Amino acid sequence: MDMSTLKKILVADDDAGIQFMLRRLLEKKGYEVIVASSGDECLKKVETASPHLIVLDVTMPVLGGIGALERLKRNEETCQIPVILISGDPSHEKTQVVSRLGGDDFLAKPFKSDDLVSRVSKHLMYLDFNSLKTILFQLRSRDAALSALASAAATRQWDVFPGNFQGLPVLTLVPPGFDSKDARQVDEALASQKIQVIANMGFSWKKLWPHPAKAAEKKVG
Repeated sequence: MDMSTLKKILVADDDAGIQFMLRRLLEKKGYEVIVASSGDECLKKVETASPHLIVLDVTMPVLGGIGALERLKRNEETCQIPVILISGDPSHEKTQVVSRLGGDDFLAKPFKSDDLVSRVSKHLMYLDFNSLKTILFQLRSRDAALSALASAAATRQWDVFPGNFQGLPVLTLVPPGFDSKDARQVDEALASQKIQVIANMGFSWKKLWPHPAKAAEKKVG
């Protein structure tokens, strides 16, 4: 398999044993894995390797995970990279700090391998255009469990429709007047300007459509 086609994950942890375990686990699942042993090294490898996702230990020498997270989320070039924090301190105060700084998820050590793999998979997922059209075509069948949240999220500029995509709760934001009956004929360029889809991914709601990386590629081109 061509490694350049794989999703790249950066694992930052000062424990060599945990580095080895996570690298082996994620490579078996088909990911390319690079490692760092401190927050500073993590930031440097983000610049040189451009990972799709970061698994970041909270407690590390020189610069800890919280400090690295804060710098990542303040930088326009790195703020969209999903970051999963791991820590032996699962206290409420710690998780609140992670959430406030824009962390995407939190796992307390020790954690099950399956838990990490499922969260990595979830945060790397994004909509392709065909999936978007399917969601748009089914907008009128609303998810009752999300109706209250959708009502709270709706504004004068958007109609908000709740639903699910591959197990994730999603909200589809559509301009008033958009006819979902014609969704299968919708043009991708028009959709990417008019429609947004966000998903509940752990600590926060993240955009699934338009995909940030794809949007950036179009701007550059």
